[in-house]
Amino acid sequence: MSRALGYLGIARRGGNLELGEENAKALVKSGKARLMCLASDASDGAKRRAEGYVFETNVPLTVLNYPDTSWAKFYQTYVVEQ
Repeated sequence: MSRALGYLGIARRGGNLELGEENAKALVKSGKARLMCLASDASDGAKRRAEGYVFETNVPLTVLNYPDTSWAKFYQTYVVEQ
């Protein structure tokens, strides 16, 4: 496991990471999001929607290249809160 996934796991356990597209969208729109991550195996539609959520915001969007991790199998979009 990489350090990045370890840090995301810590953020998740601490309640600072939301999983799922709708939760991510709500946090970006509320201004509480610090980072939006997208699974590398996300569909083209999910990628377009994520890009639309962060458009004209200061929230960076990054693609995680860890498609076989346990929680990445179920959720395509992640967001780290303030």
